[in-house]
Amino acid sequence: MNQDPDNLNIIPEEVVDYLRKLRKRERQLIYKKKLLKTRFLDMGGRLKLLEGRDEDLPCMVSSKNVYQLSTVRLVRENLVRMLSATSEDYVKCYLELSIVQRSLNRDLQTTLRSLNQNQLPTNSIEQN
Repeated sequence: MNQDPDNLNIIPEEVVDYLRKLRKRERQLIYKKKLLKTRFLDMGGRLKLLEGRDEDLPCMVSSKNVYQLSTVRLVRENLVRMLSATSEDYVKCYLELSIVQRSLNRDLQTTLRSLNQNQLPTNSIEQN
């Protein structure tokens, strides 16, 4: 909202709070989307490492300081399952982010249009 600071005092605080909450939710979803994309790409890289290997070959799986002996087949199956779940989460996050961004854009435009037309009351109590 690149408006004159004096004009911003006209906007009811409830509207400003609502827009701030939407912006905060947008930032959270952007972060989550990036995290899921990184996880998705990481699992894809791990699956590539297993390409062309014999299904029954033993392999070591580690997470932090825990090591476990497994087979290529079991590791591949778990990675595919995790990849599927991560891609579903990514799509849901992407859709929610799109909805939030569309809503934020629409609400900002409405607020700015109203501000430019001086239709917003100077006091939120006057609305009631």
